[in-house]
Amino acid sequence: MQNWLKLLEIIGSKQEFEGAVKLHKIAYLAQSLGMAPSERFGWHLYGPYAHSLAARVEELNLMGAVEVESTDHPGAPDQFRLTPLGRQMLALLGAREGENAAVRQLARRLHDGWNREELEIAASIEFLVRNGRTGEQAIEELAELKPQFDQAAVRAAVGKLDLLREEVQASSKAE
Repeated sequence: MQNWLKLLEIIGSKQEFEGAVKLHKIAYLAQSLGMAPSERFGWHLYGPYAHSLAARVEELNLMGAVEVESTDHPGAPDQFRLTPLGRQMLALLGAREGENAAVRQLARRLHDGWNREELEIAASIEFLVRNGRTGEQAIEELAELKPQFDQAAVRAAVGKLDLLREEVQASSKAE
């Protein structure tokens, strides 16, 4: 139930949540920052990916809580929306879970303030570090795995991730 609720919060952070890649990266970053229940993320073409998260989206879609709009255009992102049932579920279940507002705020901030490339880089670096690489090793490995990203973009995304991590830690200490 917690995983569904956090996923509803992430999708519901926007009127229209754009992109499955963004959804997975934001969920991964929220989890790595201690703000979402654990999903089993593995390495995928665009960095961290959780089959369980994709299955959860499909479950919520089948339940009528989330509407998924896919396009036939290659490379065009899927659109995710909460339905009235999804909003009711959040209202009923989310009212008891105060920390969910922080997940929603983080998701909105990442969705609006970070582009897909930055999210992919940051989540990929975080994944590699959490799987035994140092920060520099992760950056070097990312350069091999994803040569399409130039070093300036990688360093900028790492800087944004470090700042985000500091802000989340500071706000959790303040509470």
